[in-house]
Amino acid sequence: MEVQWEYNEVRWEYDGSTR
Repeated sequence: MEVQWEYNEVRWEYDGSTR
């Protein structure tokens, strides 16, 4: 479940770029 943490960080940055 350590990979989800890193994935969450990438999704956060992606969410701001796609918005």
